[in-house]
Amino acid sequence: GGADGGADGPFLRALAGAVSRRLEEAEAARVAGDPSWWKIREATLLAVGTVDDFIVDTERALAERGVHATFSAPGFLKLVLDADLGGEDGTRGSAGSR
Repeated sequence: GGADGGADGPFLRALAGAVSRRLEEAEAARVAGDPSWWKIREATLLAVGTVDDFIVDTERALAERGVHATFSAPGFLKLVLDADLGGEDGTRGSAGSR
């Protein structure tokens, strides 16, 4: 493995990209009034939950090597909760990656 975290680096980058795309897709569907928008979001949450142990273990291993993880379980949870609960400024947050 290199500075990208070895074999787990590409997985976390791919996961981060896929999660971001799906959450953006769900948000766009919600804004467009699609009554099934939440299904995309739920499927994304399930997918992340399915590999959560791997994500947390990988984050820990990367941190021990001084490498920043591309995808953070706590960061993802904060993003989702901020969007669902209105965010820090009291408005509905973005479901995007930032």
